[in-house]
Amino acid sequence: MGSIPTPQPLVLPPGIDAARFDAYIQRAITIVGAENVTVISSSNGNDAASLSKSSYLDPPKAHDMFYVFDKDYFVASAVVAPRGVPEVQAVVRLCNEFAIPVWPFSVGRNVGYGGAAPRVPGSMHCGMEVVLPNGELIRTGMGAMPNPGSAADGKTPDSQPGNRCWQLFNYGFGPYHDGIFSQSNYGIVVKMGMWLMPNPGGYQPYLITFEHDADLPQIVETIRELRLAKSVLQNVPSIRHILLDAAVLGTKESYFPDAKDRPLTEDELVAIQRRLGLGRWNFYGALYGPAIVRDALWHVVQASFGRIAGAKFFQQDVDGSSSKPSPGVLDIRAKTLRGVPSTDELAWVDWLPNGAHLFFSPIAEIAGEAAALQYDITRRRVLEAGFDFFGTFTIGMREMHHIVCLVFDREDPGQRERALRLIRTLIDDCAAHGWGEYRTHLALMDQIADTYSWNDHALLRLSERLKDAVDPNGILAPGKNGVWPSNYNKAEWKLTADSSVKRGL
Repeated sequence: MGSIPTPQPLVLPPGIDAARFDAYIQRAITIVGAENVTVISSSNGNDAASLSKSSYLDPPKAHDMFYVFDKDYFVASAVVAPRGVPEVQAVVRLCNEFAIPVWPFSVGRNVGYGGAAPRVPGSMHCGMEVVLPNGELIRTGMGAMPNPGSAADGKTPDSQPGNRCWQLFNYGFGPYHDGIFSQSNYGIVVKMGMWLMPNPGGYQPYLITFEHDADLPQIVETIRELRLAKSVLQNVPSIRHILLDAAVLGTKESYFPDAKDRPLTEDELVAIQRRLGLGRWNFYGALYGPAIVRDALWHVVQASFGRIAGAKFFQQDVDGSSSKPSPGVLDIRAKTLRGVPSTDELAWVDWLPNGAHLFFSPIAEIAGEAAALQYDITRRRVLEAGFDFFGTFTIGMREMHHIVCLVFDREDPGQRERALRLIRTLIDDCAAHGWGEYRTHLALMDQIADTYSWNDHALLRLSERLKDAVDPNGILAPGKNGVWPSNYNKAEWKLTADSSVKRGL
């Protein structure tokens, strides 16, 4: 059977000419089938080989649909879709043989951080134990102990069931390895256990609204007390700014048609609060357990947050006795807090025409002073850049994530430039206060890695040594989160504020 002609990709992998790329593609086809190999050959058009897709429900597999650099900058040369673990292993070994970088991804919905796009243009793509960069398959923790009898049955390692305790105790024996495969370029996760919550005997979502910006410190201090000291807040609480809810319920034009080219004013924010019956800050949570437990917890929640002047309390109608919709996005959040996924909340991206977004996500201590300072810094910079502020504080057990959503028109080069400049400024601002981000967009990975600079970047240097040890050919996601293999010249590949947003410049 003759080979299928290979179209010329938009971007060839680094150091690979067209003939070698063609040879790679033909070999990949023999592994996964021609229907599972797509060469990205066009910036335009409506087929899978183009950069046309921009839907969250059917996300692109080769580029960043919320691009801040030119659309064809972070782009794959081809997408390969393995059908099972052995094919993942075979594709990784093939990439090693040809010295072609591969950028693993799952569905490609990591929007706001780069989606499915690769950090190194021209990388190969493959979809989501762990396959190491040399193609070897491992299981971590208790999974390293085989299931008795499986090997004797003649099953290959990928098809052998786990032992009875594999996903109950993730630490296992000896060094704990799971962590090195999170946000890293050390392996491709092909199987993962998830702990599910049994039915607790009842569920009650709720919303508490707070009228003023200045309420934020007291809200955070109250949450810390109830979450950490008293274990009253059972879920991960979120404090949402008014515009995050408003944008789910309408576009900017639907509220103030004459404000499309400027941020909303304080009076306009107040008008939206009154129109929607919401506060400047809106706290969404849920109670779990039998009715007697939920009632007791709700009493404590009301008494604690009731100390904040103007706080208002709402519970979702869970038994269907009322036809009146809940305020804000409580009905949507209620699904999420029950573990039911929904795309309804994604409507906030449509706040502007051709809406796209970058996420700025610094970590902070759970303290009212920290929340107020971080909000002041980020809000001021966002308004200076000419955008509206969207943000939410998500509270963990010892820290809080402050997710700032930078919404812009991706078809407007000026807005893309301002958004990129804004987030670079925010990274520097927060680093100056000792706050680091926990994830970021492809274009900003090097900058954020540089902020983790204690002891002359000792942690980054360790990550690079691990990278070279497990991936000596540097083929797996080079440059992910600032970790470059030694066979790449970091100085040449590093992206800074002075880097061109155009490919090849």
